[in-house]
Amino acid sequence: MLSFSKNLFRKHRNFASLVKHISTNESSTPYYFDSKFTPEDDNRILNALNKSDPDELKQFKLPINRIKKIIDWRESNGPFKTLGDVLRIDGIEETILEQVCVKIAQANGSSEKLKRSKPQNRSYLTPDLPPHILNSFKSAVAIHLDPVGLSVVRLERNENTLTNWFSESFSQLPVKMFHTDTFYLAINIIRKIPQADLYVFESAQSLNLQNQSKPSMVSTYNQQMELLAMLLALLNTSMVHNPLGIKEGSTNVENRVFYLKSRVAARLFKTLIGSEKVSPVVKIGEFIRMKNKSEIFCCTPMNIDDSYVLKFDKEVSKSKELLSQALMLGCAFMDLCVYKNPDSIETLNSFRRNNK
Repeated sequence: MLSFSKNLFRKHRNFASLVKHISTNESSTPYYFDSKFTPEDDNRILNALNKSDPDELKQFKLPINRIKKIIDWRESNGPFKTLGDVLRIDGIEETILEQVCVKIAQANGSSEKLKRSKPQNRSYLTPDLPPHILNSFKSAVAIHLDPVGLSVVRLERNENTLTNWFSESFSQLPVKMFHTDTFYLAINIIRKIPQADLYVFESAQSLNLQNQSKPSMVSTYNQQMELLAMLLALLNTSMVHNPLGIKEGSTNVENRVFYLKSRVAARLFKTLIGSEKVSPVVKIGEFIRMKNKSEIFCCTPMNIDDSYVLKFDKEVSKSKELLSQALMLGCAFMDLCVYKNPDSIETLNSFRRNNK
């Protein structure tokens, strides 16, 4: 059906074992938290997070909203296996987890003080970008996936140049999709994604407790997670999209798909008000016209052809929304993980300080 899929099956006749390998190798590692406490203290903190009821968690001077998130997560997913698992909770990031660990450790009598990690060393990407890929890659594709559609932007590392930018609506898709429907949708998406050295999605947020009781929301969420998993497998095993990652006669595949932490892009472009995202269309319309650094945007300016700007202006509102999300994702990845722009890093650090 597809040229790349023929090559794939010719090289990997046991496709199931290949996908299993991708999902279980080190590129799919859990969230990592660099604790500054002893292993004994880490175990005590983990035990407190897993076994304390809401009243006991209050004794650690934790805010009510964080206590609720911890309890809701435990009820939905079971106990935390590592401190890094706590970072999977929406709204709890490394700085917040550090604060939680300090309060629990101090309450348990630990004399160890938590040393804050330098902001420059903060990890915004899962899994971490291997040094050999970071040093050698020339282009990246950012892919925004939404229940209403998909958007893609391709950026060249040199001068942050935009070379492809498009969106596609899912309005014609059936409400109920079977696994085969999702698979063929993934195949069609892969056909349209331009080749690059690596691919970036935004980490999916977990469903909150309220939405978990709504069958339609659960169904939509599950379909999106299924599509994401298929895109991960297909991008990594495509001879077009990952030609150097597949080795002849081996099921080992070098991962080229990465996930920027949820809401990082929205915070960087200041389209997050409290816990709610607002439309980024107006800001992106200004950003793509920016030729030099300004006080409004901390991000590195893009090198973008006027034809893309004109095309963006003519799109309908839904397409503009999708295109804006992909562009924010791509720019956030380049600025934070590649260029390590100090202004962008400080913007995120300032956001954390103001929302403690």
